[in-house]
Amino acid sequence: MPRQDRRVIMLADCQSFYASVEKSAHPEYKDRPLVVAGDPARRSGIILAACPLAKSYGITTAERLGEALAKCPDVVVVRPRMAE
Repeated sequence: MPRQDRRVIMLADCQSFYASVEKSAHPEYKDRPLVVAGDPARRSGIILAACPLAKSYGITTAERLGEALAKCPDVVVVRPRMAE
């Protein structure tokens, strides 16, 4: 096969990526359940990412924030900041 015809396709699946980024940026959240979700002030939106500790409470990605708060009232909710 000629060199120019070969392609390499790679997928890097970083589970809980956005939640991991927030935990790295905020060491005070290290041992706390954390989710990245819509608008914590309005307590609305969906879960975009949940750290493993939050997942241990049954919180799942794409779940409504209100449902997640019912499962774990002490969960730390951080707004997404995709542009940074």
